[in-house]
Amino acid sequence: LRDEPETASPPADSAAGAGEELMPAEDPQEVVAPSGGRGGASPAQVVSLYAGAYANWTWRDVAQKNGSVLARLTAGELREAVRANARDLRADTTLERDRQANKGKQLALDVQGTDPDRRTVWVVLQETASAKGLSDLSDSGTTVYRGTAERLDDRRWYVTAFEPAS
Repeated sequence: LRDEPETASPPADSAAGAGEELMPAEDPQEVVAPSGGRGGASPAQVVSLYAGAYANWTWRDVAQKNGSVLARLTAGELREAVRANARDLRADTTLERDRQANKGKQLALDVQGTDPDRRTVWVVLQETASAKGLSDLSDSGTTVYRGTAERLDDRRWYVTAFEPAS
């Protein structure tokens, strides 16, 4: 979770937009299902759950959501990053001082790819950041996120990447 929402435009005429999945140039590391993870039944479900928790938090629950909710939906390097972020958030005194919060609403979701165990999921979120219970139009934005969902050895889907589209 972050301090301010980033705004991005949907990809125009990209390979992913034409129904093909964009893949990294290097071979991905093998990812195994995390102990204590619960994942999701489908790529759409797990990325939607992740996006909802990622975009909706208050200063009271942001560290807990990172440490448990997001961590249970993720695997691999993203899971480690989410857990590290939770540790940092527990120590961040500005969250309580400023009573920071973020509210997000999912506007769209699209699953792409043909690999039976790996899909790209595009999510459009409308987000509003606030501090001390106040927000204005400049604190609101629409962001397109690109997530990667992978079906792991427990046959459940996990989010292995989630970032604003560039």
